[in-house]
Amino acid sequence: MACMVFELLTGDLLFDPHKSSKAKTGKAAYTRDDDHLAQMIELLGSFPKKVAVKGKYSRDFFNRKVRCVPLADDRYVRSERGPRSRSRWTRRALPPSFAVSHHSFTTALPPLCSLSHTQGKMMKIRNLKDWQLIDVLRDKYCLPTADAAPLADLLGQMLAFNPERRATAQECLAHAWFDSIREAQQLER
Repeated sequence: MACMVFELLTGDLLFDPHKSSKAKTGKAAYTRDDDHLAQMIELLGSFPKKVAVKGKYSRDFFNRKVRCVPLADDRYVRSERGPRSRSRWTRRALPPSFAVSHHSFTTALPPLCSLSHTQGKMMKIRNLKDWQLIDVLRDKYCLPTADAAPLADLLGQMLAFNPERRATAQECLAHAWFDSIREAQQLER
């Protein structure tokens, strides 16, 4: 419903996803679905991790990994892990005085390595540029902030990623954005 409201007010689609052109391999780098999710993230912010990794096809779009990123050199690498095993870190050319704890590896990681939590991040599209809905309404459609803020708030509530937090039809109709319509109806009577 939020996409239809946006389209009726602006004449443009809120989300207009495309697939990437074919790379040298003959396969597209990302699909239309990848682009659609990326546009949603750019406009509304990141998916909650719980929602991003919960879906039936989430493995096709979002990472589920926690990995080690070397800061200075490549001495520490993540080892292969089984389907239900804990993450293990292997070491290459470590000084003998250093020992990695297998029980609490996050506190024992060397300063050359930092944890990069990629869980819930897009796999195929990584460079996302945030453009909040209120900014789109102000910058692209030249709406004054007094009009853009309530509309962005209403659409944001309607587009909430978590269905439990999404506004109901009754809540939407009671939203402040409709106050001007209600006032105009009162004046006509």
